[in-house]
Amino acid sequence: MHGQHGPHTYKWGYDTGKGHNRQFRYEERDAHGHVKGHYGFYDKHGKLQVVSYSADPEHGYHADGNFGKHSIA
Repeated sequence: MHGQHGPHTYKWGYDTGKGHNRQFRYEERDAHGHVKGHYGFYDKHGKLQVVSYSADPEHGYHADGNFGKHSIA
């Protein structure tokens, strides 16, 4: 998947399908520089791990998922 909605914007992603080797990611950026997305995969124990994240010029990068919350400003 991909697409644009004006200058400096994008949407893209992929999904490898079903099963325990599945991986996926989706991300989009708006014209103001705000990015949001999520990605996921199965860990070595067979548990699906999903992380959602966002970033913008004012607040930096923030992620939230099964691994706990992380923030890098």
